[in-house]
Amino acid sequence: MTLVAMLAGLLVATTGLATTADAATARKVTMVASPTAAVTGSSVTLSGVVTNTPVNSVINIQRKSGLSWVKVTTTKTTNAGGDFSVAITLPATAAAYSYRAAVPLTTTRGPAQSPAVAVTALRPITTTIKATPPTVSAGGTSTISGTVTPFAAGTAVSIESRSGSTWSEVGTTTLSATGAFSKDVTSDATTDYRATIARAGLISGGSTATATVIVGEAPVVTTTELADGDQGLPYSDTLTTSSEDDGTWSISAGALPGGITLDPDTGELSGTPTASGTFDLTATYTAESTLSGSKALSITISPLPEITTASLPDATRAEAYTTTLTKTGFDGTWAVTGLPSALTIDADTGVLSGIPPQLGDLNAVVTFTETETGRVATKTLTLHVGGTGVAVTTASLPDATYGRAYSATLSKTGGAGTWSATGLPSGLTVDASTGVISGTTQTLGTFTVAATFTETLTGTSGSKSLSLKVGTTALAVTTSALPDGTQGTPYSVTLTHNGGPGTWSSYPLPDGLTLNAATGVISGTPTVTGTFSVYVGITETATGKVAVKGFALVLAPSAVITTTSVPDGVTGTAYSQQLAKTGAAGTWAVTKGNLAPGVSLSASGLLSGTPTAQGDFGFTVTFTETGTGYSDTQVLLLHVSAPNSPVINTTSLPDGKVGVAYSATLSGVGTGNWTLTYGSLPAGLSLNSGTGAITGTPTTPGDSLIVVKFTVGANYNTKALLIHINPAG
Repeated sequence: MTLVAMLAGLLVATTGLATTADAATARKVTMVASPTAAVTGSSVTLSGVVTNTPVNSVINIQRKSGLSWVKVTTTKTTNAGGDFSVAITLPATAAAYSYRAAVPLTTTRGPAQSPAVAVTALRPITTTIKATPPTVSAGGTSTISGTVTPFAAGTAVSIESRSGSTWSEVGTTTLSATGAFSKDVTSDATTDYRATIARAGLISGGSTATATVIVGEAPVVTTTELADGDQGLPYSDTLTTSSEDDGTWSISAGALPGGITLDPDTGELSGTPTASGTFDLTATYTAESTLSGSKALSITISPLPEITTASLPDATRAEAYTTTLTKTGFDGTWAVTGLPSALTIDADTGVLSGIPPQLGDLNAVVTFTETETGRVATKTLTLHVGGTGVAVTTASLPDATYGRAYSATLSKTGGAGTWSATGLPSGLTVDASTGVISGTTQTLGTFTVAATFTETLTGTSGSKSLSLKVGTTALAVTTSALPDGTQGTPYSVTLTHNGGPGTWSSYPLPDGLTLNAATGVISGTPTVTGTFSVYVGITETATGKVAVKGFALVLAPSAVITTTSVPDGVTGTAYSQQLAKTGAAGTWAVTKGNLAPGVSLSASGLLSGTPTAQGDFGFTVTFTETGTGYSDTQVLLLHVSAPNSPVINTTSLPDGKVGVAYSATLSGVGTGNWTLTYGSLPAGLSLNSGTGAITGTPTTPGDSLIVVKFTVGANYNTKALLIHINPAG
């Protein structure tokens, strides 16, 4: 068999067509698909023309599968022109498919097939759509939203509105990552909306159902505030709206207080609140048109009255007690049970007060009743009453001293009350309110005192027997010393003693002073000066015992010259120095010695003038008080030097001691010679005229006044000095 014959046989076997060599007439097939894309399982029309083919000629519709073509259906030409048309169902799997039309070989006509026609089977989509809110006022905004399944994120979505039978695009959006779409629209009248989703690959597009936005007038909630309520009491208030349309009430945000409910038809709020506080809520009225209006409101519910006092402070038996109870709620009245009648509560203020008469724990049942509402709060509080019973707690009485003031305070337990005592020694009494035993004892001995305290509130008494000893101390004058006095100045001192009362005596007292025998006061104005030995005595009245003590009483003079030295003078130079003293006014005078020539003393004590001679001038001054005649004297030394006299620096010499080497050096300005012009050095000492050194070993104690002269060239100066030598040992 030839190769051509083999191919022809294969063609017949696979297509049923005769070879062109056998065809009497050649044919041509054309075909188109409508639509070229549709969802899986839907119908697609394939139509076309077969040339040179009579009516009712068979046509095979084939779909390519892999490398082969498989027949899916058969149709026939419908007229002499070779027209055909057939509906096919797309496969259930989305994909791009190729179809063709093929006519078989006949005895008179050759086989033929159309070019492949592409038809895409698309996955169908499921959509939802809604308008939120579905009802708005004119010019209001609603959101057109929905979902697409399956989807491709980013697929274009056209939002369209309908006017009559025409749909017009009002906005575009895209599918989100979850297949959702959303677009706000503004409506001036009731409008139908739909969404048209574009095809995306093998996912079909399409339009959704319609969502209608109804345009009407929204109702207004006209309630501006809600009435306050009280926990535990019936509550009622009604929401109001401007809408005349039927509708329903709801709480769209927040919550009503527990126990209060809302009637959705009437808007009535009613019930008995079970909780307190301020409750924020949003009341919404939705008309049948689905238009709604809302208002933010709040309800304040006052709490049940509550007694907030946690506990009562402790009380002390028989002592005043007060505490103020506290509560929440409106004004009302207080009451209490379970307490003794001595404790009461103020019905208006809640002040619990009184004097507890008994010990122990008392259970007080406290009640507070609100006047306006009648609500009641009750609480049981425990009042602990501590303290002690009535008793005299003084352990013992201190001893008393005969004739001396005495004081002792009795002590007790219990409330306020009065004291009494029997068996007190003569001169002592007890204060009924303070329990102080006081007075001055008039008898000696040991006394049994019965002290009794009676509590005023309860009338309960407590007594105790106490011993009180009245004795006397050893008689003695206890004044330690007599203060110094001054001649002509009033003087007073009170003598003291141990022991009982007695009589004072003295011997002797300086002129001008006397002793009061009863009081022991030494007083008067002394007229003398000096140190006086004074003896005083006390004779105890009850025992006759006597105590004596001696004192030294110093009476200083009234007038005292306080100037003890005067400054040096210079010949030819004016000199002035005021002498000083204490005491009253008086006069000055030089009563011994001589003043430097040219210098005088005035009666007022001014030492003045111009010295005309060089030297040391010793003199005694006396000051005499004019009123009293009292006087004082003072020895003074005025050293007068020449204008150019050398300066002697030494102002004093150290003390020496018998048998101990002595050394002191006189000091002056310049180089000169030292000599003695008055007096002599203590025995054993000598002066070095060149150096001014006084040295040696003293042999005799005592004071030596010397005047040393320091000569430099033609000038000299002198200085009076004192050397004191102490005895050996």
